[in-house]
Amino acid sequence: MQNNNAQTTPIPRSSSGQALKVKPMLVGRSRAGRGIEKLNHKVFLEEDIILRPIQDDDINIMKVWLYKDYIHKWYKQPEEWLLEIQNRKEEYSFIHHYIVLRDNVPIGFCQYYSCIDVYEEEYKSFPREGTYSIDYLIGEEVFLKKGIGKIIVKRLIEKIRAHSDAKLIVVQPELENTSSCNVLRANEFLFDNDTKVFYKNI
Repeated sequence: MQNNNAQTTPIPRSSSGQALKVKPMLVGRSRAGRGIEKLNHKVFLEEDIILRPIQDDDINIMKVWLYKDYIHKWYKQPEEWLLEIQNRKEEYSFIHHYIVLRDNVPIGFCQYYSCIDVYEEEYKSFPREGTYSIDYLIGEEVFLKKGIGKIIVKRLIEKIRAHSDAKLIVVQPELENTSSCNVLRANEFLFDNDTKVFYKNI
């Protein structure tokens, strides 16, 4: 990802050069660990899932999540993701970072940004003005395959729609990442066969 207002700085990508993916996670006990088991047995409601702006205190849990094997499969450069979060008030202020909470317990991470602030080769066929992109992951294994990824993306769409210039959202997960692709389809994203990009008009 390249900030138009600063020196060119690539956003973390997979080995194939793609900028987005979804991933689950949980190895050992994170800061959220003590509340996870209780939540796992609680009846799940969509309104329980909220997005909170990321804080410095969240960096440790992000380190735990990003270095888990099944997350690292998609997020190849965890140190660069952490660097972006640490510099979110300066060089990367154009990215909106969030921790995903269920009943105030951290269970995941997501972010969105305007494509006007960054150049990404995979989105060159789409207009940069009015176009946004997103990233998202579930950080605790017990919350995988429960429909939470769909809600996270829904929350991101709601936030992007609040921007007066927003017209389009583009995302390019690796096609092998079927969970991420299915989450996008569940949110009515369409797939462009030529660019291999999922997109949604808003």
